[in-house]
Amino acid sequence: MHRSIVLTAVGLYTLGASVGHASPSAPTVRTSVGLVEGERDTGVDKFWGIPFAAPPVGDLRWKPPLSPMPWSGVRSAKTFSASCMQIRPPESPGSTPAVTPWTYEYLDHQPVSEDCLYLNVWSPKATAKSRLPVVVWIHGGAFMVGSGAVPIYEGDGLARKGMVVVTINYRLGAFGFLAHPELTKESGHGASGNYGLMDQIAALNWVLKNIAAFGGDPRRVTIAGQSAGAASVGDLIASPPAVGLFRSAIAESGTGVNLFGRLATLDQGEAAGVTFTKTFGVDSIADLRKIPAAQIVAQRSRFGHIVDGWILPAAPVGGNAASQVPLLTGFVANEGGMAPPSGTPEEQRAAVAARFASLSDDFLSLYKDLTPAQINQQASQDRDLASLAIWSKERPEKPSARLYVYLFEHVEPGPDSARFGAFHTSEVPYVLRTLDKSPPSGGRQFTVVDREVSDVASAYWVNFIKTGNPNGAGLPNWPAFTQETKQVLHLDEAPGTKLVMAPQKLAFFQDFLNRGGVLGLF
Repeated sequence: MHRSIVLTAVGLYTLGASVGHASPSAPTVRTSVGLVEGERDTGVDKFWGIPFAAPPVGDLRWKPPLSPMPWSGVRSAKTFSASCMQIRPPESPGSTPAVTPWTYEYLDHQPVSEDCLYLNVWSPKATAKSRLPVVVWIHGGAFMVGSGAVPIYEGDGLARKGMVVVTINYRLGAFGFLAHPELTKESGHGASGNYGLMDQIAALNWVLKNIAAFGGDPRRVTIAGQSAGAASVGDLIASPPAVGLFRSAIAESGTGVNLFGRLATLDQGEAAGVTFTKTFGVDSIADLRKIPAAQIVAQRSRFGHIVDGWILPAAPVGGNAASQVPLLTGFVANEGGMAPPSGTPEEQRAAVAARFASLSDDFLSLYKDLTPAQINQQASQDRDLASLAIWSKERPEKPSARLYVYLFEHVEPGPDSARFGAFHTSEVPYVLRTLDKSPPSGGRQFTVVDREVSDVASAYWVNFIKTGNPNGAGLPNWPAFTQETKQVLHLDEAPGTKLVMAPQKLAFFQDFLNRGGVLGLF
């Protein structure tokens, strides 16, 4: 049985959204706390900005999420909510980001607020009789930025394939992941931090309770995410309070051994929290709760998930799985570099030595026939897949927990595509069927090949969400990844499976890890 961490809020806040009477032509659904009215758009019912928790403001800052207050009348669910507090990357005139490759459709454009715990639902038929599979998307952004309203996450593309899609917000940065001795003491669980993960669990509890009214089947929920969202998926698989809230999982660019560095312990998180508190000239959490949200986010301090002993009892490695569910996971071809693609031979060798120390000669011998630029790409791919392969050793090989591994190699057209290749996040619009979210002025001219790659890639994702197995009619076979076969599906114009890598390369990365190295993405 799942263990909810959502408490009940009574008289804690005033409803801020518009409440009125239902329109006879608009889809209306009754949730556990009130009626919501959405919009119908070319066969998809859309409900945006539905509260799944009370606003975590005032005394509720740095506390587990509370249930939203009920409302009377009909609440409008036709616009996205504010995003959680964050500092966004700069954008130049014309809504084009100052730093490619992440163009407009990859970024969040909503106002920010502490009052941000809302979710969005897309359904092909919002009726309780439908019982469609459900996918809950958890956004990326290094636990510091992002929201469920980013254009490439919108759910109409997958909804048209016969499922209910949910995107969520969760607290970010210091608001979502601050640990502190006072917070640990007041929690009742001997833990603090990971409030953003608590928000994700609260959203999943909302889905369990309410998604049937939107046409979804609460017994067929898949959690999915990319980057920090994928790391969150790994955390939820390892989290005891999340048991029973989903039956399968998708983690894009986030599964492996210490991909984002080694997770801090509760003690380390608390020490960082004490230091952070003192930067505001206060000593107590009570005083820190009085500091304006804008001042806190302006500090730009980095916070993320930790091993807190409650929500995350241990680092989410292959064997630490509270939920034994099928997992589809992998990487894109150009996540991040291992060695500089330019510079003198001496500079390149120095960079390799700095990373691999006594193993640098072994590393160079494995890639001796490649140019520096080729090493940068191939070794990065090998590093990412080795991290996942090593992680998988502790994962039980049984039908209820099958593992499917991919490498997405198709290069999205756009600004500097030759330079960035299949960059971090670039698979998302292909698998979520959101290529059309790219604005015409964004510089991405999609071809028939792009549409074909999206059709195939999304078909695998859709099959997995519906059945827990990505295979289906008309698709090349994608075998489960086992310690015996180690097969990886390469997704490009001509998808097919290959051995994860040469055994001597995998042995090298295992040796590097055993000597204290970090197989991190960036």
